Amino acid sequence: MAQKVNQKTDTVILINGNIITGEIKKFTYGILTYKMDGMGTVNIEVDKISSMKSKKTFEIRLDNGLKYFGSLDTSSFPRLTNIVILNGRIPVRINQIVEIYRLRNKFWARIDGDADLGFSYTKGSNILQFNFSGNLTYRVKKYHIDFSNSTIFTNPNEDSETRNMTTTLSLQRYLARNWYADIALSAETNSELGLDLRLLTLLGVSHDLVSSMRQRLFFTLGANVNREYANGVKEATINYEGLVYVQHKVFRYLIPKLDITTYIGFYPSFSVKDRYRLNFNFNAKLEVISDFYISLSLYDNYDSKPQGENASNNDWGTVLSVGVSF
Repeated sequence: MAQKVNQKTDTVILINGNIITGEIKKFTYGILTYKMDGMGTVNIEVDKISSMKSKKTFEIRLDNGLKYFGSLDTSSFPRLTNIVILNGRIPVRINQIVEIYRLRNKFWARIDGDADLGFSYTKGSNILQFNFSGNLTYRVKKYHIDFSNSTIFTNPNEDSETRNMTTTLSLQRYLARNWYADIALSAETNSELGLDLRLLTLLGVSHDLVSSMRQRLFFTLGANVNREYANGVKEATINYEGLVYVQHKVFRYLIPKLDITTYIGFYPSFSVKDRYRLNFNFNAKLEVISDFYISLSLYDNYDSKPQGENASNNDWGTVLSVGVSF
């Protein structure tokens, strides 16, 4: 009888010699997420794993930037496993592996995501703030497609409503060791900066400077063209900009799990003399129970020459929210 792909037939050999059978869900940041009959889903630290075996197809990323697409087989040597590809077997140390991601056939099984929600209200100031952010990732071989939204409403009434919203659809393709090609479409609005709407198309390349089980540091270089509708300005403008983007992400996946991301994006204008934009964000997520976390964000968006009437140069703030990953 043919083996069903969802059967729990994967094998993990532990350092103490125990052999457990189940299903490899994923391996990220030094933690193997493993599903077993009777015990449910457990997290196994990388230091406790000697070898792994699975006939399923995975995307496997190593700390030297190489990616392989294949299955796993055990090794007779401790702390080694074999990546099985079409033309052979590649032995790798367990602690060389940064990520193992199952390549699935069903559409919905290829999607991961998270969502944050928060709000606050004070009677004395009569100020209501609502914030939402979410991200969906669709993965196939060599491609990642991401959809994200970040929305902040403050005191939503006709006289004093302010909005800060960014929606982005991006595609990233793996090129070679630690290099990626990027294309993105986004829509932005920011009342404080006098921006009614910005429609942006971006092309760029990204490179991982550091990629390990504990952190990732990468940069993106590129250029974009956007169409801006500024507050109080009748005609939309076409703008051309460069892009320098740097992001640093650090992880701690022991209890309690902690994920800290910091990024800064610099957009020098080719269309308006001496104009540049600067976006900064700091986000920390702390898991409180399985898949549920609290999140704290700090952001600052700066425009040296905002095009809207009576616009400020920068919009900054803090956001506290609760979220769920799936």
